[in-house]
Amino acid sequence: GRTWLAMRASWRRQTYEGVVGKLATRPIELYLLHDGTDHLLDPIRGQRLRVSVRRDPGGSASSDTWTDLQLEWAGHWSLGSSERTRRRVLATALWTAWVPTWKESETEEGTVVRHRPPPYTGATLGGFWHLRAYPSARYQDRAALLYSAELRTTLRWNPAGPDTVLAPLALEWIQLVAFAEIGRVAPSWSLRELNRDPKYDLGVGVRLFLMGAVIRVDAAFAPGNRSVLVMAGQAF
Repeated sequence: GRTWLAMRASWRRQTYEGVVGKLATRPIELYLLHDGTDHLLDPIRGQRLRVSVRRDPGGSASSDTWTDLQLEWAGHWSLGSSERTRRRVLATALWTAWVPTWKESETEEGTVVRHRPPPYTGATLGGFWHLRAYPSARYQDRAALLYSAELRTTLRWNPAGPDTVLAPLALEWIQLVAFAEIGRVAPSWSLRELNRDPKYDLGVGVRLFLMGAVIRVDAAFAPGNRSVLVMAGQAF
């Protein structure tokens, strides 16, 4: 396995404009990553663990100060191959986040300032990575918990093989995926609360290993919601 302890700062100011007005953030992140998988981009077996602490110290570049903690674990298990498939992999993941500063607030020049991350980050569900059938930042609170599972089937069939006119695409494989996610946000980090009446979605996807990168196309469905997402990289 490989283990990294690193710190990074977001030198680029990130902004969000919504019903609460325009928000900006420039967080500093300290994270520990242990990667025990056999492949960085598309693991067949092994586990990966990432723990991070992010802090926006405020200042002129940010709307507010806030802190959040996140943990993500992912496991991958090989289910073998078949006549038509190169491999089948069951991938599972658990992601959780907690914002300890969520309930903190103060009054500055008559305005109440709350120490919460912008809606696109922190303990948030919805969007490209967590609870994909829902709009980005659909749910946000002090804590979040999400369980995910994907069945990834990599086909032997490749329309862009070395002896075809599509060979310049450098398409190494095509992967069909079925996935499910279940989770929720809550005002406190409590297993009982975070597992009560959760939201869920189901979906299918196609992954292409194209020119050295994984391209992900997912269609996700939930009661009253659906979305189609195009993104680089596996979901976890």
